[in-house]
Parts: sequence; structure tokens; C-alpha cells
Amino acid sequence: MNIKQIQLVLIIGLAFVCGCSREPLVKSARPCLGTIVEITVADKEKPRRIVNETISKAFAEMTRVEELLSKFNPDSDISKINAWAQKYPVKVNPETIYLLGQAKRFSQLTDGAFDITVEPLLELWGYCARDKGRIPPKKQIEETLNITGYKKIAISQEDNTVLLPHQDMSIALGGIAKGYAVDKAIEILKGEGIKNALVNAGGDIYALGKRSKTRKWRVAVQHPRKADAILTVLEVEDEAIATSGDYQRFFEVNGNRYSHIIDPKTGYPCENVPASVTILAKDCLSADTLATSIFVLGPQKGLNLVEELNNTEALIVSAEKQELDILLSKGLEGRLSIQR
Repeated sequence: MNIKQIQLVLIIGLAFVCGCSREPLVKSARPCLGTIVEITVADKEKPRRIVNETISKAFAEMTRVEELLSKFNPDSDISKINAWAQKYPVKVNPETIYLLGQAKRFSQLTDGAFDITVEPLLELWGYCARDKGRIPPKKQIEETLNITGYKKIAISQEDNTVLLPHQDMSIALGGIAKGYAVDKAIEILKGEGIKNALVNAGGDIYALGKRSKTRKWRVAVQHPRKADAILTVLEVEDEAIATSGDYQRFFEVNGNRYSHIIDPKTGYPCENVPASVTILAKDCLSADTLATSIFVLGPQKGLNLVEELNNTEALIVSAEKQELDILLSKGLEGRLSIQR
């Protein structure tokens, strides 16, 4: 289970838990993108049949994105890149080229904190096996760092090709593809005339319009150290949210704790990892990517980055011995009620 999948309990139901309304809601949930995706539409004008058909189209679009980009699909563009791009340039869909370009853009923006080439490091530390971890030899870490690094990915927008210059180099889009899929689902809903909807992909959310004429969508953020508690509630309209949490994910050797978050620059687990990061942005791709990046950057550097970006806000929570240290971007100050 990845970090955002754990967030599923936080979110939908929120419109119901956090305020009642008589506006009709149509809700559907299906497995997709490695989690359970929920789409909720608030529309009293369109017939229920039309709304359900539109929701199905949105799910179909997310499935298409997953099939194109998932490393678990042997026929996906990512699988083709990982299988053959170390030998020769691999031709892929222009959409894949676009997303790889976006990934590199966020890598540059975060000074390498976001890096889609770290999969070999995660495997080396044993993080690809559930709830396991190991300390690899320093020499192996150094050797693996030689085959990682986003700057090494060669992308040709003219030919729609990708080249990985090192044997055993690979990429994974887990930190960006889900947010992109949510954005594509919202495109479908808008194109079909839906004005008010909430798409939740296991913690990656876009709130389109309002829940009712007088009420925005209300999204709860889970307390990072109390499984059944809510930290705060956000009121959102035409805005994306991504929440990631560490949920005390670590392994311990000889009394030393090691985070499950790898620093792409050093190849070692990050220190000073936040307990929870919530990002609000104008699109879910950005929110998803930044939420992942701030776990590597750390709380203060992450907040500093967010303050430099337009239309972006952050709620960053650190936890030491159950005590919370909360950082808010300026746009959220005074907007939230925090339950510590």
C-alpha cells in the first residue's frame, strides 16, 4: 500500500460528514490507479442516467492513463522504456513525452527532490517489499547512484523518443501519474457539461465547482498520529488537493530508525521527514508532485518552495513524540482550524 492509499479514509464522505445539503449527489467508486477511486457529482439538472454515463467515461479515461503509464502493465509506455531504452531510443505516445517533461520540470523546480529514476535505490533498500527494509553496503549505494538521476533521461519531443543511457536504469511515474489521471478525469467531466464534482484517487483530489449553491466541497485531512481523528477540514472550489503521510513508516536496525523516503541525491533515507504534507494547487498533477517532493526537501525548505509558487498552498505537519509542529503557507493562515 502506498502512502496516498492510506489516505482514502480521510476524504470522501467528507461532503457528508462535514455538512448536510439537499442537493442530489451521484457517487461511484471503482478500483483504479492502484487504489479505490471515487467520483461524486452534484447536479440536479441532468438525468441520473446521463450523469452515470459521464462518470463511466471519466473512469475509462483514468484507466486509459493507467494502462499507458503503469510500470505493472507490460504493454505500457513505461514498461517499454524500462525494457529497451537503455539500448536505443524508444518511441512512445506524445502524452508520455509530455508527462516525462513535466516530471523533469518538477525535478528542476525542487532541486532534484522529485526524481522518477529512484526505483533502483528503493529496490536496493528493500522498500519494494512490503514493510521491509535493509541497509545496503555503501559501495552498492554509490554504484546505484551512477544509474539514477533525472538529468540523464534523454527525451526527444520531435521524435517522441526516450533514451536511458545506463544499463539497469529505469523510471516510475508513481509520484505524478495519479494526479495527472485525476486532471484528465476532470477534463472529461467538464467536457460533458458537469460543473460540480469531486474526484478522489486515494488522496489525490480535484474539487470541481461546489457541492451545492451555497457550500463549497469540504475535504478533511487525517491526523497523522491518530488513526480515527481529523486534523483539519478544507473548503475548496476548483482546486486540487494531494495529501501524503509517513504514518510512521520506517524500519529499525540496531536501535536506529530509517525512513522509507529516499533522498535521490545521497541514496540514503531522508532525515527530518514530515508526518503529513497537504498541498493545494490549481491542478492535481502539481499537487501530487509537490506533496511527494516536500517529504524529501523537509518541512522548512518545502514551505519556502511553496511560498515562491503561484496558486499553491501547503499544510506541513511534523510529529515528535505525538506533539505536532505545523507549518502553514501564508494563504492558509487564518483559514483553518487545527485539531492537535
